[in-house]
Amino acid sequence: MLVSPQTEEYQVTLDKDKQKKELPLCPEMGKTISSVYLDVAANFGLPLGNVIAYEKLFYNVVDRRADHAFIANIVYPEGRWVEAMADYMEKVTAEEFTMRAAYNNRPEVALYLMGIVNVHPFVNYDETSGSKELDKRFMQDGILYAAAGLQNSENCMPIKNARLSIQAGKMGNGEQQNAGTTTTLADAMRDAAIHVSELKARAQVNAQLMDTYDIPANVTLELPQKP
Repeated sequence: MLVSPQTEEYQVTLDKDKQKKELPLCPEMGKTISSVYLDVAANFGLPLGNVIAYEKLFYNVVDRRADHAFIANIVYPEGRWVEAMADYMEKVTAEEFTMRAAYNNRPEVALYLMGIVNVHPFVNYDETSGSKELDKRFMQDGILYAAAGLQNSENCMPIKNARLSIQAGKMGNGEQQNAGTTTTLADAMRDAAIHVSELKARAQVNAQLMDTYDIPANVTLELPQKP
């Protein structure tokens, strides 16, 4: 069991850091080292001293946030390209997935995925804004991996998603231009799912009809000849 130092001693150290006007860990976080310790302690219900001692002794990353090569070696030891593989979800661990979610977004995303908080980080998105944001991300990743030379790869998921997004946009511009709307990728996927469901329903009806009528074994069914 980890025996934590006195919280008061570390609080003094944090206060000294504040007097030195410590810099934010990184521009996108906008948080000081002391506030990160406090956030972790509050989110996980741990004593502040335990959090600081563990980070200093076993997982010293807080004051090295600006060391991008060091952080990337922890979060992406094999690079980001692994996320483009079709079997990524089967190979990624829960720890890797959570770290990458926090690294690429904000801590609230990882906390929600871990079940620590109940407020959805994207609760303000509705169907329209969510579809646009998803399309934008698909296109950004598609351009990235196309620039890397994977535009002809059949196993690169960002390229596949970008192509679907483009096809959905073309469908919207062509079929719904008069209505002044554009079909999003979400709309295209929903329509495709409905179409597949209809085909399955028809197949089930046809199968039931075939079971209803007994066709003798010696009867030969001939298809009509084309004129």
